[in-house]
Parts: sequence; C-alpha cells; structure tokens
Amino acid sequence: MQHDDDNQALRLDATIDQENFSEGTMTISSDDGYAEKWMTISEAVRLKIGANRHQFWIKPLYPIELSQDLIELGCPTTLAKDYVTRHYADVIQQAARSAIGFTGQLKFTYAPRMPLAIELEPAPIPADESVLDRMAPGSIPPNPNYTFKEFVVGKPNSLAAAAAQKAAELIARGGTPEFNPLFVHGQSGLGKTHLLHAIVWHVLQNNPKAKVMFITAEVFMRKFVTAIKENSILAFKDELRDVDLFLVDDLQFIVQGDKGATQEEFFLRFNELVGMGKQVVFSADRSPAHMDKLAERIRTRMLHGLNAEVHTPDLEMRLAIVERKLERLQLQYPKVQVPGDVKRFIASRITSNTRELEGALQQLVYFGEVSEETLTIDLTRTILADRLNLSDRRVTVEEIKRVVAGFYSVRIQDMDGPRRTRNLVRPRQTAMYLAKTMTPRSYPEIGRRFGDRDHTTVMHAVRQIERLAAADPVLAGEIEHLRRMIKEGLPPPGGRGDGREGGLN
Repeated sequence: MQHDDDNQALRLDATIDQENFSEGTMTISSDDGYAEKWMTISEAVRLKIGANRHQFWIKPLYPIELSQDLIELGCPTTLAKDYVTRHYADVIQQAARSAIGFTGQLKFTYAPRMPLAIELEPAPIPADESVLDRMAPGSIPPNPNYTFKEFVVGKPNSLAAAAAQKAAELIARGGTPEFNPLFVHGQSGLGKTHLLHAIVWHVLQNNPKAKVMFITAEVFMRKFVTAIKENSILAFKDELRDVDLFLVDDLQFIVQGDKGATQEEFFLRFNELVGMGKQVVFSADRSPAHMDKLAERIRTRMLHGLNAEVHTPDLEMRLAIVERKLERLQLQYPKVQVPGDVKRFIASRITSNTRELEGALQQLVYFGEVSEETLTIDLTRTILADRLNLSDRRVTVEEIKRVVAGFYSVRIQDMDGPRRTRNLVRPRQTAMYLAKTMTPRSYPEIGRRFGDRDHTTVMHAVRQIERLAAADPVLAGEIEHLRRMIKEGLPPPGGRGDGREGGLN
C-alpha cells in the first residue's frame, strides 16, 4: 500500500514538473514547500511590476533554497541574474516579506535549467512561383529582402554595388554585358550574397524572358559529378547554355576542393557563357589573384572582367545600416524605441561585418519588445555582451589598414604597393604590427593582404615597431590610439597633424 502511495506521489510530482516546464517555469521538488511559497511571492511581484515584465524576468527564476533565513533564486542566464539583481531585488524582498514574513538574505545564482531560444532571423518570404519557373534546377530562391533598395551603399562597397546594378540593368534590358565576369569579393558578412540576390531579383522582375541559374560552388560541383556518373554531361552543358544570367556564390570552394577536372569544366562552361554574351557573376572571400590553387589560365580569365572588393563598413556606413535595419524592425515591433546614442554605440562597437550588426539589432529590439524596458547604453551593453566581446575579437586586416592609412594621411593602395618612401614605410609597418597583434592572421596571410609581400617582411615590420615603440613614447602613444580607434570602430581623422614623416627601414 505504501509502495502504491509513493508511486502516486512520484507521478504527481512529475505531472507538476511537466506542467511547469511547458509554461517556461522551472521548479524544484515540492517536497520542501519551495514551489508553493515561491508561487505566492512571484504572484505578489507580478502585481507590483506588471504581467509582461514578470513573464520575461521573474517567471524563469526558480527557488534553489527558500527558508526564513535565505531565499536563493536560480537564474537561467547571466543577463537575467545581473538585471534582476539590479532592478527587482528590492521588489522580490518586499514581496517575500509580505507573503511569508521573510527577513533573511536574498541571493541570485546563475544556474541554467533550460536554454533560452529566441528566433532572431525572420523566415525568408517565399518567392513567387512564376519567378522560380524561370530559374534553373538547383538554383537558390532569391530572398525578397535582398534587393538593391535594401542594400546600404557607402564608400567600402560603392564599386561593387554600382557594378552589380549596372550588370542587372543591362541583362534586364536584354543588352550585352559591359564587364564579364563580374567578380565580387570580400570577407564574410559584408553583403556579397545580398548583391547577387539583388541582381537576380532585378533581372527576373524586369525581363520576363530571362532565365537564371543562381547556385553555390558546392551545388555546381555536385551537379557536375552527378552528370559524369549518370553519363548526362551533354544535358548538363545544355542546361547551362540556356541561361541568360549565371551566378555562383562562394566560388572559393571550387578552388579549395582542388579537383582539376571540376576546375577545368567550370572554366570551359563560364568561358563559353561569356563568349555567348551571357552575364556571369561570381562571389568569393578573396580575389582570384589570391586563390593559390586556382589554375593560372582560369585566374587570368577571371581577372579579365571587373573585380570589385567589398570592404568592412566604416562608422558612417554602419550608422546607415543601423537606421535602415531599424526601419524594417520597427514595422514589426512599433512600440520599441532605440535612442540615437544607443544606435551610435552599436554602430561604433560592432565593426566586423553587417551580418553581426543586423543580428545585434534584432536581438536588442526583440528584447525591448518582450521586456518593455527602456533601452539605454548600459542595458544594451548587458544585452549584447557576448556579441560585443566577439566583435572585439573580430578585427579585420582591412579595417586596420583603413584606419592606419587615414591616420597617417596615405592611400591604402600605396600601403599595398611596392614603394618604400619614408612617408609610407611607417604606416605600412605599423599596420602590419597591429594586424599581427589584433587578429589571428598568420605572417603569410598578413603579407598577402599587403600586396602579396613575403612573410619575412611582416616579421621584420613587427620587430621594428616593437623595438621603436619601446624607445619612442610618441610612437607608443600613436599605436595605442590606433588600437582604440580600431577596436571601437572610430573613423580616422584627416591625418595626425604633427607633420612628421615615418622613417623605418
């Protein structure tokens, strides 16, 4: 009989726990009376702060210890622990005093019980069926959010944006490509894929006869291998010849695969399309000039077209991206207001790429919607702590070169070039030193990003700057100032203004 009673109690506890779990509330065993007491306190807090704030901040908490001497509450995230401690500790203390006569210590502990899942990326809007009918099998459906209208143009991407729009307009009018192939390259998250989607959308919406193949390098390789296995290589070639616009995203994966036959077939196919007057567009994480495993004749043919690099956005452009993204987000969350100082803070701190920037804004606006808290810089710093720390670690060589070149009033092209004049050597070596100390790039990688210099040149530059900075406090101060500008994403001034010239050898 006792055994049956025990089983019934266990089933009852399991039912209670399952119900609490499904509501998003985690409790420990009710044997100690914690759950009932905490529910009483929690309800008193809800009446004080309102249902929405209670749902977001208080309901996820659970009692680890609950007695007259100590209430210890488990917090599922460090953000919850820090925020509840600062803003709701007094409210919980008063509620506990009123509800159960509590007079002891209140303690918050980071003790996650279940993950907090937030869907940050909106699902892409399905493409119209008539649009998909004009795309070759295996093509990427164009994302309606990735249009030229939604693409923020600034100095770092103006050439690539103008070239993409020009190519799209010519194909939309049935004209002959002006530059072929168009090769857009740059680091991840800077908008290359957005531009390819925008080209596809513009052509399909303005030319009802145009046929498009928009694929990744991986899909191209898979289609080619399948065609060989199934003895259908002629059908594969005919499928490619039939398109008016051929776009390949992440082309570097064809090169990295180091399959000679795949590269050869790829070269023949895109060369044939160019000869037929069809527009070919590629994107990759680097220029063909820097793809080590790329066959030389393919490299030469790709460099014959227009190569447009997308650089890391500067502060002015990041602010524009923040404004544009918030316009769209606030259609979905109209109650959330993001003050100007918060916008500038985010734009100045998240400098690695536009994808990180957009993700941070989505997280911030979602937080403001469900918590109903006023967004301030301090709260933003807490909400985005992980992203801000990650952004600090993702300084790019391109960003370093841009800031150093602006600081010393020289051109980035000259820093990459062969000249060794006095006014260029110091900026070049300083930028190499900062690239080595602020990024995970190796000496050979840094050398490639400074005009394909040998790794020994970079090693010499790092040693020179270390030696000179130790003896020259002015240079040491300049380096620290540059380091801060790079970390915070600040724009360089119009030169340092002291009139000195660099003279390292």
